[in-house]
Amino acid sequence: MGILTDVVIARPDEAEAIGLSDYPAESWTTLDMKGILYEDFGTLYAVITGTACDGDLEQFLPFVAGDKDDGPWVFRFNDDILGAIAAIAPGAIEQVAAAWAASEGLQMGDWSVEDASAVIVGLVDLACQARKNELAMFVWTSL
Repeated sequence: MGILTDVVIARPDEAEAIGLSDYPAESWTTLDMKGILYEDFGTLYAVITGTACDGDLEQFLPFVAGDKDDGPWVFRFNDDILGAIAAIAPGAIEQVAAAWAASEGLQMGDWSVEDASAVIVGLVDLACQARKNELAMFVWTSL
């Protein structure tokens, strides 16, 4: 069994409920991202901004809910990474996708540029919805 990952937009106070959920898509707007690891979001941020997370992804995606030992785990995108994703211009998606797809994490998952591009389009949409509606964006992941 692989890692299940969903990006979820919800009210900031719903983090605990997301952490208790076995299937967040039943209750919240989500983007299914099977095969994406927590660390891959740090790589995406580095690609977008040209700034490495310096191994401290917790500053951009802090753990906010769930069972820290056994999962599921819920991390919240901070304003920097949320804003960076929301600001990806439509004309830049292909370039960002190519760089992200070339990363070690996505190469291990055999992601194509087209796969990465489709996910980035979905992430941009969720990030824009979250900002417009004063929602938070979370990563829910489970084994």
